[in-house]
Amino acid sequence: MSSVDSAAGQEDLALLAQHRQNFAGIVVAKWESLDHIRKVQDAIPDVPLLLLIESARGLDQLDTLTSLRLPNLRLALEGLDLALDLDCDQGSESSTWSAVGHVVASRRAG
Repeated sequence: MSSVDSAAGQEDLALLAQHRQNFAGIVVAKWESLDHIRKVQDAIPDVPLLLLIESARGLDQLDTLTSLRLPNLRLALEGLDLALDLDCDQGSESSTWSAVGHVVASRRAG
């Protein structure tokens, strides 16, 4: 689905809520805040989520997110958009350290 902060994302949520029985989970693009999770869960309770981390802001929220230990939640780094946001090349040292931060936050959460 599109970013929940966009008009397209709100349209996606409405459509997904109408057809909940037809899918197993939702991929949330451009995840950057706990508010994004709340908006999806308010529209479609108990749906499994895969959050795409595509920005420095999303990376900055990882410790907070993983400390909540939310059920039915998975995280993934989206390399190209993240590299663009960090103003570095995909596979560069900067993007590698971003991935390490993701792994460390996940490990701390158990």
